[in-house]
Amino acid sequence: MNNQSGSSCDVAVRVNSLGKCYRIDHLEQLDESQPSSPAAGRPAGLIRRRLGRAKERLSHESFWALRDVSFEVPSGQVLGIIGRNGAGKSTFLKILSRIIEPTTGVAEIRGRVGSLLEVGTGFHPELTGRENIYLNGTLLGMRKRQIDVILDDIIAFAEVEQFIDTPVKRYSSGMYVRLAFAVAAHLEPDILIIDEVLSVGDALFQQRCLGRMQRLGDKGRTVIFVSHSMDSIVALCERAIVLDRGRIAFDGKPADAANAYYELCSSRKSATLDFLERGGSHPMAVQQVECRFLPASHPTPEMNPVNAGSVKVEIHGELPPILRHKSAQLTLAIGINQENGQRIGTYIANDMDEAIRIRGANFSYGFLLERLPLIPGRYFLDVSLINRGETIDSLQRCASFRIPVQAGLSFQDVDPRWGAVSFSCVGYNIQPSQLLEYDGKH
Repeated sequence: MNNQSGSSCDVAVRVNSLGKCYRIDHLEQLDESQPSSPAAGRPAGLIRRRLGRAKERLSHESFWALRDVSFEVPSGQVLGIIGRNGAGKSTFLKILSRIIEPTTGVAEIRGRVGSLLEVGTGFHPELTGRENIYLNGTLLGMRKRQIDVILDDIIAFAEVEQFIDTPVKRYSSGMYVRLAFAVAAHLEPDILIIDEVLSVGDALFQQRCLGRMQRLGDKGRTVIFVSHSMDSIVALCERAIVLDRGRIAFDGKPADAANAYYELCSSRKSATLDFLERGGSHPMAVQQVECRFLPASHPTPEMNPVNAGSVKVEIHGELPPILRHKSAQLTLAIGINQENGQRIGTYIANDMDEAIRIRGANFSYGFLLERLPLIPGRYFLDVSLINRGETIDSLQRCASFRIPVQAGLSFQDVDPRWGAVSFSCVGYNIQPSQLLEYDGKH
């Protein structure tokens, strides 16, 4: 773990051996006809749902949402926190925001803290938007005349001018978040803590929020930002921490943290596809889809990311009885989509490819997707199993791969708005007179 820190006087947040433990209760129904026994040795048949014939037993379990978390955040740093659902991100932010107390360890914070953790946090529903702005400013220690100076900017940023004197309990979730972020960002606390709540807003508002957080960092404010959008983390943050099961799994550069996060996701994903919506005449035929990016063994500076590796796809399944005969001619189609759902392209196996072999009821097949002109980022696969033109099974977003930003390669500064496809050309200088000459001829 590469822990980055500054000197003592420049540290905005210092976390040492932080841990949070919750007690989880389990209510069990026990058959009264069976003698009581310790939980560890009790047979499974003792648990009953028929309340009329059962007595209840309450057992307890300890769950550590955070454990042994230690790091420092220098003043002015924009830090990203990423991790899977349940990794401990929100618990950590609530401790920093003084909403809950840790079980072990300490979290030291230097300066005023502004937090936006959940829709409605810090707002009184019966007060108007204007009154809540003054309430939040007062809680941060600001005087009324200080809030008066920035009031119009807050209202304009949130785009709630028409409803600023309406009780916020009548706001939509989007209006709530816009105003809450505008208040938190414009009051300019020393430390701004933002959870995934920004996803409630539309795309344009999210871009404005990211820009505002970037400007706060440029002014020397400390920003701690939690998001599941790796593009936002890479674009905004100087550093990122990956949490996994309450512990720090990685601490370092955002691009490397994103790769570590996706490796965790791929290593923990379910081997089955039971929860996906299916299409086709015999859904559930495809049982497993795996894909991963394979970096080139010896990349060169002339390579852009697409030429620096390939994507390997492996598909396994079991055919329905009606197709378990020699006349079945199976074909697979692979669709590649951007993270926003935009289809990039589709590949359908042709006569040049090796035929899919059926072994009894099972089949397996692999693809090696090479020379995909994709910029670094995350992509999703759609898979269809076809027999003689008939779609047998169809799955959307059943697997994903990530093309990482690779050090030393030419295509480095990636902005998602540039699109998904990268291409190269040769640039050269011409004289201004040549431009005029071309304009005259054409």
